[in-house]
Amino acid sequence: MMATFRRIPLVVAVVGATGTGKSKIGIELGRYFQGEIISADSMQMYQGLDVITNKVTAAEQALCPHHLISVLSPLSSNNTVTHFRSVALPIIDRLLGESKLPIIVGGTNYYIEALLWNFLIDKEGKGQEASLKAPVLSSEDESENMENEDCLRKQKWAKREKEGKYADYDSNQLYTLLQKVDPDSAKRLHPKNRRKVVRALQVYDEHGIPMSDIHQAQHKNGNTPGLSGSLRYPHCCIFWMECEQRVLDERLDKRVDEMVANGLVSELCQLQSDYLESVKMQGGEPDYTLGIFQSIGFKEFHDYLTLPADQKELLLDKSVQALKLATRQYARRQLKWIKNRFVHRPGTQVPSVYALDTTDPSQWDEKVFKPAVEVVKAALRGEKPSVQPLTPVTDKSTVHVHNICEVCGGRVFVTLHEWQEHLQSKRHKKMMWRKKEREGTQFTSQENVTVKSLAAANDVWRDTQEYKS
Repeated sequence: MMATFRRIPLVVAVVGATGTGKSKIGIELGRYFQGEIISADSMQMYQGLDVITNKVTAAEQALCPHHLISVLSPLSSNNTVTHFRSVALPIIDRLLGESKLPIIVGGTNYYIEALLWNFLIDKEGKGQEASLKAPVLSSEDESENMENEDCLRKQKWAKREKEGKYADYDSNQLYTLLQKVDPDSAKRLHPKNRRKVVRALQVYDEHGIPMSDIHQAQHKNGNTPGLSGSLRYPHCCIFWMECEQRVLDERLDKRVDEMVANGLVSELCQLQSDYLESVKMQGGEPDYTLGIFQSIGFKEFHDYLTLPADQKELLLDKSVQALKLATRQYARRQLKWIKNRFVHRPGTQVPSVYALDTTDPSQWDEKVFKPAVEVVKAALRGEKPSVQPLTPVTDKSTVHVHNICEVCGGRVFVTLHEWQEHLQSKRHKKMMWRKKEREGTQFTSQENVTVKSLAAANDVWRDTQEYKS
């Protein structure tokens, strides 16, 4: 039906916080344009676990072809952005070659970013000059998730395998090394972000070039002075599924209740049983500090799963409430990522982002489906749609600086935006007030600027009295 006017090899991405209807609009667009869906949800890649991962149902998958769902064992260690990219890109390229519409739907925003932009560093190209052929960035460099050092200490063998000669260094020593060989990367990284610091050191060892130089050459070659390299697909658009926060919070709490009613607990118990059997066969010891057991939906039930049966019920409600809280917090992190990495992404090679309001399900057709169809139709024709995209605001959020707040216990900030937000935060103001109180000194005129109202000052004063008492 749509092939009569399709001329542009378009790629569509659907992003948004969990619970905003990404899968629904993806399926609707897939059916309307005879497209196919590439699931960019790291949890939905796991086989089984349909409840805890809120997986697209078999009936929904029958409505539109889906890719990369239920393709990995839950106990697999291969669920990385590099692996995802390596299997997803050929699917997208094949669909484009067949004049079909690839629709990337997720969940895991970093996975989507790795498909749309060419910015991961691989180990190929070792020894070549960065200005001539910079290595392509891999998952270990830009991953959003920070590894938990306590977990790594409990898994010394895994740590040594990943970190090699750096396994015996503490985080401060690693950061000092990085400051010497790659000061620009050090300014961009938090000293406690061990994974990224180690990876930057490894890139220097592997290529003989600071990772910051590789990034710089990559951006120059792609004419993209922003967060990453060139846009992989010149014709693409992003739909951002928005929802009022209060409504979304209620929706997510209800979803967790439905998951419990649909067999969440039994699904987790079965996973634990399978894991323990696997550990027993390998002659090892169970360790719940790595892999899928650190994902949302698993770690909140850790105590429940590991306690004796007669004590489990006492923790069930606590685990459910913890899952609700973690899910709401995760949704907020997703929103922050979308704003910073998609909507306000610096650089010139940034696709248009269209906001679709999913707050009121009764207005879905008017506010979600029809605008999305209009945008895709126009994009396939190479025309501008009547629907207006969001206006990017390249603010200070990605300007990298390195600031340490001694007043707040040596907290480190690596972007100008974070630093300025911290200086205006209530916590910092309180700590400043307490410091001046202890020292018996007065605020300077500049410090007084941070107390913007009498109400704020009164809040600080009351906290100070509580602190003194």
